Amino acid sequence: MRPLAQHPGIFAYRSRGKTRYCVRVSVHGEDHKRQGFPSLELARTYRDKVRLRSVLSRHLPEQMEVPFAEAVTLYWSAFKAKGRIDAVRPKGIIEQYLIPAFGRYRLHQLTARDGLAYVRERQRQQASPGTIQREWQVLMRILNLAVKYDLVPKNRLAAVEVPKGSRRDRVATPDELTALYAVADPELWRIVTVAVQTGLRQGALLALEGRQVQPRKDGPWLTFGTAASPLKRLPKEMPLTTTAWTAIIGAAKTLPPGRLFLRWQTERALHHYWADTLTLTRIQDLTFHDLRHTFATRLQDLGVGYEVRQALLGHTMPGMTARYSHGGPGWQRQLRQAVTNLETAFPVPSWAQAGSKRPTATRDEGGRFRPFSALISA
Repeated sequence: MRPLAQHPGIFAYRSRGKTRYCVRVSVHGEDHKRQGFPSLELARTYRDKVRLRSVLSRHLPEQMEVPFAEAVTLYWSAFKAKGRIDAVRPKGIIEQYLIPAFGRYRLHQLTARDGLAYVRERQRQQASPGTIQREWQVLMRILNLAVKYDLVPKNRLAAVEVPKGSRRDRVATPDELTALYAVADPELWRIVTVAVQTGLRQGALLALEGRQVQPRKDGPWLTFGTAASPLKRLPKEMPLTTTAWTAIIGAAKTLPPGRLFLRWQTERALHHYWADTLTLTRIQDLTFHDLRHTFATRLQDLGVGYEVRQALLGHTMPGMTARYSHGGPGWQRQLRQAVTNLETAFPVPSWAQAGSKRPTATRDEGGRFRPFSALISA
């Protein structure tokens, strides 16, 4: 790299036949380096920004005494402003892991070593790489918001190495679904039916409302607005099979305008009931999210095209595919045909007769209902 005499801290270099600029400055014992700037002006702007933040931190010390808890409060404010509803998982991560680990710190005290120590401690506790990665994503969101809203000059934990989780490919087998049907509460089987017939995530299922169901000539459809999370997208629209429609209606005579699955107010409540039901069947390592994998795998086994599968799952399709594949009667017929073939090839029994072999819950000496898992071990 060639230093520029009139621009201290900025270096020029050649990359792929083009001139690029690198900023390397040391301010009060802290080194800052970033390269790849396409123009000298951008490099100069970044250098001045680093220096300005350093000056502010020295002359406005109160700005640097922001506790980690304040950044968490900012996180929840942004969470609500974006209209997100899936708060159970991030809330559990923050309260169980991030606050105990970082709650005693001021933001400016956090270093990369603290982040690495957190990762190593979670590994020592035998947390899976995927779990650590999800926790780290929440932490990065908190710290990046703190930088964005000028609570701290820099996210010093951004460069910490985090283990990569392996992609999960577990699906529910026909025998497992049959075993679940035998003991599942009818209300649980309602939501299971819709999950395996639509592939919707747990949070999206619990948030479903009657007003999202739209009758059309070829049958009912589900329509969705903009997804609250950029990582958990929803299909624009989805045709409902007769089986899924029957499960959605349930025992109601008319479709309610509000939430369709009122039995569970939160994902955590459904998670506990799901785990209890799995205990009765002795099925190992099957999560509710695996029903989404089951839906996708079944579509693939039926030879449903990639574009149709991606659209039904709500995935973003690359290139021009997304622009030309979504819309029009022809495209809607493809979606309808895909779910119709799925219903024919993989029939799901009626929710109303589910749980014929489910044991009856009993009460303990204190008058409280014993969990079904206790019936197995008793």
